[in-house]
Amino acid sequence: MQTYRRTRGSAAPAHQREAVFPLRSGLFVALLGLWIAGCEEPTDPGTPDTPMSTIATPGQIARKAIENPRDRLLYQIRTGMPALIAQPVTYLCIDSEADLIDTFVHAYATRNYDLYTSLLANVPEANASFLFLLADPTEQGETQWGLVEELRIHHRMFEPESPYPGETPVPAELWVQAIDIHLNQLSPFQERTDLYSQTGGADGKLDPARWRASDSRYGTYVYWDMAGQTDYLVNGQANFVVIEDLAKQSCDPGRFLIYAWEDLKSPVSAAGSMPPNLASEGSWSQVKSLYR
Repeated sequence: MQTYRRTRGSAAPAHQREAVFPLRSGLFVALLGLWIAGCEEPTDPGTPDTPMSTIATPGQIARKAIENPRDRLLYQIRTGMPALIAQPVTYLCIDSEADLIDTFVHAYATRNYDLYTSLLANVPEANASFLFLLADPTEQGETQWGLVEELRIHHRMFEPESPYPGETPVPAELWVQAIDIHLNQLSPFQERTDLYSQTGGADGKLDPARWRASDSRYGTYVYWDMAGQTDYLVNGQANFVVIEDLAKQSCDPGRFLIYAWEDLKSPVSAAGSMPPNLASEGSWSQVKSLYR
């Protein structure tokens, strides 16, 4: 696994320094906030901002945030954080496999456990249950795990302050401060007819009358900024198998779901492409295993 070791208080990595909001003067920020507030149209304080009630793909929301500099600046002043998406949304229209993966990225970046849960296949009565395939077997010989373990891991990763009853608390050094995630699609989604049942699902496979399955390979770059001295970086690949529920209409929740996630071994890094002070190549599987 690639790990980045640093002393707290020292200079952050370049990709983090670029994300730091540049306005440091409290007086300047306050005055600028008053100026912008004066330019805003009066609104009912109980009415949510437009994106809260907007049905749109993640890509549409992101474009709107980028195209409206005033909204981005308001968000930065109010939160002290740079904005890729100006406001959270209550309902995302996932209308394609690519939309689903974009929403997966958003759920990971915001550590939104409920949103993440909604993206994974959980229709066991129709042979559609999520599966994660590890890059390498564990010491116990495990090569995969299912939905229950996947959600338990991410509850501990995303919400370490709220462990389930009887669980060991997440070590303080593993509390995530931020996740920087970028997925780059390397191949188009292709139908996976090998996953279809010939007996209407009686053999435990997907009934093609109910589901359409396809997969695509993505390049993965994920940086976990931890509370402890060691941060983690995964720079590899993953294969996502997505299923479409043919009984659902456009924008229906659960129309597209992640059926399987195959973590692939990292390719050999090109010379000079690795950030300084990184220890070794690794996988997403290894970072997840820290939370088991």
